[in-house]
Amino acid sequence: MTLPSHVKNCSLHHGLGWGINVRSSSHIYLEDNVIYGFRPVGVSIGGSNNITFTKNIIGHIWERVIEAAMVVDKRCAVCVCNYFTENDLCKDVKVTHNLVGGAQYAGFISPGHTCGDYN
Repeated sequence: MTLPSHVKNCSLHHGLGWGINVRSSSHIYLEDNVIYGFRPVGVSIGGSNNITFTKNIIGHIWERVIEAAMVVDKRCAVCVCNYFTENDLCKDVKVTHNLVGGAQYAGFISPGHTCGDYN
């Protein structure tokens, strides 16, 4: 749980759920991966620290239909520290040089900073 993990040059595709869910984790490095054809979230990062998500391609993230229940999923290709309530605990999360295409709702969703506050 304290050692770093590095996922590089992988292809994750055509799942019926989320592509990647980094939750309550630390020291995760995701680089040069392709995440394609998932529902309704390609990548979610939440409640985590020291996460690097760089040079990945995320595409064809589409809405999930659940007919048995009245469930509405939030949808995005890359959701950074905004999907669950513990996401306020995110620290040192770097998302750089990624490419998103074909997302049903939003490519990237991420919290912002108060003007002038970059800490």
